[in-house]
Amino acid sequence: MFRILFRNCKEIRSISDMKGKLVKKKDVKYYARKLKGVKEQVTKIKQAKQDELKEIEKDTMKAITDIAEFRALISTVLDRMEKKGKAHIETRQKELSKDIEHDIERCNKVIESIDKRLTRLKSSRKETDSSKAFVEIKKKKETMQKARQLLGSLRHKTRTGMVQFTVDPKVVTFARNLSWYGKDRTYLSFEQPLSFPHLYKVKNETQFDVRAKGDKGICNIVDVCQLGNGTLLLADASNGRLKQMDILYQLVDCLDLPAEPTSVATLDEGRAIVALKGAVNSVIQILDVRQRLKPCDSFIIPDRCDALACGGDELFLSSRGVVYVYSLKGELLQDIYTNDDEGSITSLAFNAEITKLYIMDSVRGLVTIATNGEELGSTSDDSLKGHCSVVVDKSGQILTSGQDTHVVSQFNHDLSCLGVLVTGSAGFRQPQALAFDRLNTRLIAASKTKNVLKVFHLK
Repeated sequence: MFRILFRNCKEIRSISDMKGKLVKKKDVKYYARKLKGVKEQVTKIKQAKQDELKEIEKDTMKAITDIAEFRALISTVLDRMEKKGKAHIETRQKELSKDIEHDIERCNKVIESIDKRLTRLKSSRKETDSSKAFVEIKKKKETMQKARQLLGSLRHKTRTGMVQFTVDPKVVTFARNLSWYGKDRTYLSFEQPLSFPHLYKVKNETQFDVRAKGDKGICNIVDVCQLGNGTLLLADASNGRLKQMDILYQLVDCLDLPAEPTSVATLDEGRAIVALKGAVNSVIQILDVRQRLKPCDSFIIPDRCDALACGGDELFLSSRGVVYVYSLKGELLQDIYTNDDEGSITSLAFNAEITKLYIMDSVRGLVTIATNGEELGSTSDDSLKGHCSVVVDKSGQILTSGQDTHVVSQFNHDLSCLGVLVTGSAGFRQPQALAFDRLNTRLIAASKTKNVLKVFHLK
């Protein structure tokens, strides 16, 4: 039936009858060339995809290796911290235990003495010689007096130290938010990068008690510095003490000084330096701060010391408007800055690289010099008059406080003022000592004759 239908269609022809006219040799070559071209393109795409697959595999293996390296890095750091922490705590345990064991030994001796007296007292009842009985009674009274003295000394004796493990809150926050890996070899970033220059803002503020047992009066913290481990050293002039606060701002140590401290600075990881006021001269006292505050070497400088800053193995200090450079053995090396207007220098601070020294001059304001004495710039405004303090953050931005103006201002590298950070209207009065916590981005301030330390959390 189909054959009948096709035959009735006039335009339908057999393919076999038309094969000579339908296909030409040049058409075959043309389409063969086209197909080969398409094949080459598909082959190239296939090869690119295979290369891409290998690259993904390579990147995956690298990422896994990076994670393993990061884990090993964290483990190494934690192992080191654990080792140092255990050693420190065990040392503290030995120190505290030794003191307590000494007290126990004293108690044992008194108890033993009392037992002997009781035994002899019983036997003295039968003694007919009144002179021997009298001697025993006398010795009994002496033993009772010694026992009462011991009770009096131990009953009110409190532990002077503690054995405890404290964690910086920022470390806890970092650990809890440990959720992504960075591209560089630092692996992680716990802070968002700040735009530069960046005017800080105060997120919140807290305050901490700086009083210690045995203080004679209201604290007068004239200087503050931060050690490499994050703890703080406070120079308390009114009580003649150097106080240490841990990273949670709790008082952990207190050293009675032979004279009133005027300034304190960090020397290196295990040492600090404090200036002590004398009748004519000043004493520069070096301290071991690795465990307890412990005096080491010292030397004397003529006249008073108003401010301190440490630059490597050299000590920079100001006295009556002049900045001197001393060796740590007390040798005067040179003077690198002089105020010709008879003003005082109230504060010194280095940048993080120890290439620039910032000077608070009561007459000229904020002055910057190089470590060789070359003046790099200066600026002055109403907030920089009188007694002022200066600190520098890890980016080189400068913060100053004015005791008379009750403000903290911020300056850029070129000494242009970025703005006011803290004002007296917030209950902040007469700031006379500043420190910048470079580990936690916090400003630490002590006001004149106040028993508290203010901590401003910045963003």
